[in-house]
Amino acid sequence: MVQLVASKRQKLSYTDHKIPRYSSSFNFSSLTFKQSPQALSISKQNILISAPIQPISNQIHLIAGDLYTHNRIHIQKTHVEIIQNYHKQRTLTHIEWNQKGNAFASIDETGQLALWQLEGPIENWKLKYRVNLKQPLAAFFWLNAEREYTDNLIREPEIHLRNPYGHLGFLTVTVHGEITVHYQRCGSLFSSFSTYIPNTTQRDIKRSDSSCFSMSLSGLDDWQRISHAAITLVKDKIYLATHCASFQPKAIQIYTIDIKFPTVDKKGAIQRKLVASACLDKDDFHVTQMVFKRRADNLQLYLGLGEETELGWNGLVQQWELKQVEQSFTTDLGSVSRNRTTLHCQLKIKVDGKYITCLKCTKDGHLAMGLSDGSIHLELSKQGLLKNNETLSYAPYFWCVVQSKDSDDVVDINFSPNETHLLYIHASGKIGIARATHDIFTEEHAKILNIKIQQCLFNNVDASDLTSELIRLSKQPGFEDKPQEIVDKVLSIYESHYQDEEEWNVGQLQKAYGLALTVFTRLPGKQVQTTNLSRGLQLPVILECFISSCSSNYKDITRMFNKEDVHLEFEPNSLWSLVLLSTWIFDYVKWVLHEWNMLLHSKKSQISDDNKAVHSVLFVHKESREYLIKILMLIQHFIRYTNEADYQLDHLSQSQPILQQYANTLKTDPPIAIKEVINLLNDLNSIESNTKINNRWTVLLRSTLEGYSIPQLRNISVKYKDKCTKPCIYIKKEIIGKYDPIRKRRLTEDVKTSLCTRCHQHILPVHTESDNLDPCSSAQWYQSLRKRCVCGGIYISI
Repeated sequence: MVQLVASKRQKLSYTDHKIPRYSSSFNFSSLTFKQSPQALSISKQNILISAPIQPISNQIHLIAGDLYTHNRIHIQKTHVEIIQNYHKQRTLTHIEWNQKGNAFASIDETGQLALWQLEGPIENWKLKYRVNLKQPLAAFFWLNAEREYTDNLIREPEIHLRNPYGHLGFLTVTVHGEITVHYQRCGSLFSSFSTYIPNTTQRDIKRSDSSCFSMSLSGLDDWQRISHAAITLVKDKIYLATHCASFQPKAIQIYTIDIKFPTVDKKGAIQRKLVASACLDKDDFHVTQMVFKRRADNLQLYLGLGEETELGWNGLVQQWELKQVEQSFTTDLGSVSRNRTTLHCQLKIKVDGKYITCLKCTKDGHLAMGLSDGSIHLELSKQGLLKNNETLSYAPYFWCVVQSKDSDDVVDINFSPNETHLLYIHASGKIGIARATHDIFTEEHAKILNIKIQQCLFNNVDASDLTSELIRLSKQPGFEDKPQEIVDKVLSIYESHYQDEEEWNVGQLQKAYGLALTVFTRLPGKQVQTTNLSRGLQLPVILECFISSCSSNYKDITRMFNKEDVHLEFEPNSLWSLVLLSTWIFDYVKWVLHEWNMLLHSKKSQISDDNKAVHSVLFVHKESREYLIKILMLIQHFIRYTNEADYQLDHLSQSQPILQQYANTLKTDPPIAIKEVINLLNDLNSIESNTKINNRWTVLLRSTLEGYSIPQLRNISVKYKDKCTKPCIYIKKEIIGKYDPIRKRRLTEDVKTSLCTRCHQHILPVHTESDNLDPCSSAQWYQSLRKRCVCGGIYISI
C-alpha cells in the first residue's frame, strides 16, 4: 500500500505557472479516506493564515492588511518560519484561531499540536503550549471564553463549557476516538483529561506495530479510524459527527459531549453519548466532506458525497436533521412508549460531473460549497447583506460566487470576520477573495450595516470587510454621506451604553476612535477628519501616560485638576519619556494655533463656509479641549519636578544632566505660553453649538464649525492672539508632520517603518537594539503601547 501511494504522488499535474498538484483522481481518492486538511484560518482581527496542501511544500504564511479593498500597498504576506520549523515538512491538518483572535493552534498529520500567541507586530510569535497526541486529529474545538453581544446588544448567557482556570482551553478528538480537554491553568502551564468515544478501538498508540498514520502493520482488519468528523456547539452542548470510511455499511454517528472541569475534590470528566446514527443509502457514493449547520430551530448536518464513474465524477450534497420520534412497544404489562432521536435525510442536491471538495457554513447558517472544477457556490440568503436574487447554479438554493478555473480543486473556504466575503484557496495554492453581498444597496441594507458595525465595536471584531462595504455605499448615488451617518449612529449607541461611566478609560476610547479611523481613512475626501481623529485620539492616550508616570496619589492628581495647590512627583525612569510627550504636545498646540489664527484672523483664508472641514475644531471639540488642559497642567508639574526634585535615573544615568538642562530650557524659554493656552481653552468652554451633537465624536466626524458662532470665537481668540506662542508659527507651513503614534517621534523619509492596518499611520520598528539605548524605553507606558497601534490595529512591514 505504501508503494501505491508513492506511485500516485508521482502523477502530478501543473498549472500555467508550473505549480505542482495531484491529479483529480488522486484528490478524490484521498478525500474519501480522510478529510481534507484546513488550509486557511482567519481571526476576528482579520489576520489570515494559509498552509497550502501537498504536493506544494509546507509554506505557512500570514496575510494581513486591507484584504477587501484590493489595495496591495496595504497588504503584507509574511512567511511564518517559527511555525513551519516546528512542524518541519509535515502536513498541517488543522489550523484554528481562537475566538478572541490572540491564540492560534496548529496540528500536523502526526499529532504534534502547538499553541501560538501573536505579540505585537505580525512577525513576533511565541510558543505557548505544545503536546504530542501521537495520532492524527479528527476534530479540534476551541472552548470559547468570550461572551459576545447579540444584535440587540445583549450579552450572551454564560456557558459552563469554558475553562474556569484560565483564558485558553480546547478539545481534541483523534482518529481513534480519544477525546481530550486541554486547559490553561497559569501562563504556559496546561493540564488535560481524556476519555474515548464509545465503540471505538482504544489501541495502545505506543505499540511498535502502529505507524504514525494510525495504520496497524500487523493486522489490516484492525485499522479502525475516524476518516471524517464535524464538531459544533449548541446550547452548552458539543455535538460531534463522525464517519469511518473503512466500515461497512457506510454510516454516520452523532455524539454529544459534556465537560466537567476538575475541582478541589473531583477529577475532570467528559460525558459522551451516542445521540443518533444512520446508514447512507448510496453505496456507490463516498463521503468527502462533513459540516454542521446551525439554525435557530434545529441542528443540521451536511454531507458531501461523491462517486467515480467512467465518464468522471458525480457529487451529492445531503442534508440530515435530528428528529424526535416516539416509539411504542407492546408487552404483557401493556404498551410502553419512549422518545428516540433519529437522523433523517431531508434534502439531496445533485452535482453532475464534479465532486464536493469543501463544505463550510457561516454563523448565520449559509452553506458554501467548493467543487473539483474550482467553482464555489453559496446558499442564497433570505435576509442580511448576502445576496438573495442571483442566478441559481444548483437546486433552488445556491448561486455561483467563484467561476470554475481549469479543474483547480477548491481546498478550503473561510469567511471574513463579518461574513461579507469568502476567502478561498485552490489546490495550486492560489488564494482568492470574493464578495458575496448585494451589488446595489437599499436603506434596509444600510440598517443591517449599522447593526453589524455596532457588533464589531462591542465584540472587538475587525471591521475591514464592512468598511469596504461602506466605501461601496459612498459611491452609490444618494448614499454619499451615509457612511458618516452610520458611524455617527454607531458611536452614539456606544456612548449611551457606557453613559453611567464617570470617566472613560483609554481602552473604551481606543475602540471608538479606531472604528472611526478605519472608515474615514479609506473614504475619499475625508483627509481632514482623519487627521483630526488620529491626533484627537493621542490626547487621552498621552494623558493616561502622564498619569501612569506620576508616583503621587491619584487623589492628589484630581485635586491638581481642580486647581488646588498640590506638589506632584514622577517616576524618575519615566522622565525622558515625558519629554517626548511634552514635545509632541507643544508641536500639536502650535499646529492648532496656526490653523486657528489662519482661520479666524487671516484675511486671505478667513472662513466663508461653516461646512468646510478644518483642523481648528480640535479646540472647539469639548473632550479634546479638556484632555489638553489636563495634559498642560501636568506638564507644568513635570517641568517643576525635573528642575527642583532630588532624583536619580536608573536607566542610562549619564543622560540625567541633559534631561535637567532640557527641563530648565522649558522653564525659562517654553515653546508655548502654557498658562495663556490654558486660559484660552477655558474661555472656549462658554461657546456652545446651535446644532445637535449626537456624541463625543460628532464634532470630529464633521470637522466643521457648523452651529458655532464665528464672531464669538474670534472675540475670544483675539485676546490671546499674541500671548500663546511666538508670532513666527503663523508663517510656518508645516509645524507637525508625520510622526510615530506610539513613540511620538518625527518620521523622516529615509527611515524604515511599519504600517498600522487600521489607521494607516507609520510606526517605527519595535523590539530593536536601538530600543535598549533609548532612555524612554524604561517607561511603563512606552513598553505597554508597543504591542499595538494606539487605535488598536496591528502592524505590517512595508
